[in-house]
Amino acid sequence: MTLSTTLSQWDCLLKNLGCWQGSFTRISPNGEFIEDIPSETILAGGNENKAIRQTIRQFYPSGTQERNLEYSSLARSVLFFSNGAFSQGSIQLGFNSEFGAELGLIYGNSRRRLVQLFNQKGELDRLTYIRENLEAKEPTLSQDISWEKLQGKWQCEVLTLYPDWRSPDQFTTETRWENQTRISTIGNKLEGNIKVLFLPDGVASVCPTQTKLRRPVTLEVLWLVKPNIYHQMIRHYDERGGWVSLTLAIASRILP
Repeated sequence: MTLSTTLSQWDCLLKNLGCWQGSFTRISPNGEFIEDIPSETILAGGNENKAIRQTIRQFYPSGTQERNLEYSSLARSVLFFSNGAFSQGSIQLGFNSEFGAELGLIYGNSRRRLVQLFNQKGELDRLTYIRENLEAKEPTLSQDISWEKLQGKWQCEVLTLYPDWRSPDQFTTETRWENQTRISTIGNKLEGNIKVLFLPDGVASVCPTQTKLRRPVTLEVLWLVKPNIYHQMIRHYDERGGWVSLTLAIASRILP
């Protein structure tokens, strides 16, 4: 898959048009599933796709909750890739304030979105895992993910976007997974307070359990879409707490 840099951000957003059916799953920081709420998210274009109406329905036992949003421009807190993958969230990690982001990946007719949220003390507070498929379309087949499934060497096609609109960086690199470690030029170093949670349907959450001021922070999600292919999204914050870049990597296995 080739990651393009020629589409506008709005055109990349339009890759998400449709009715996405699935569920919102609340997960504790240690991986405990708290609740799973069936959902439907509709993104419909208006005014010749120059505007978007977004409808979010969540189907609770007590009844349906619905939210509607309309917009014709994008916030500074969000960036999109040419396949529709995106991230939105905090643009600044600050003192005594909540912090976090949503990271969304698309493959075939399915989306996987993960929200990582930290409380005012900088502690990982909760995760929301959103699994969705386009209505009336064949869903992407689910893969199991584990350390064993990631073992080996992978070649990664990488594209990094910047919220200040500087030119994107595009390059190829290699990543090796071995003995619950990862040797890579992109993503978190899997040590210290970095928490890796393997979730159903092929997704891994990778983020710190504690954020600290004056230290860089990286939020990350990984989706094993096929036994030999995974997609990885990384949202980077610098030592001043500012959001500085968003990276998407498409990894293909080289060696087991």
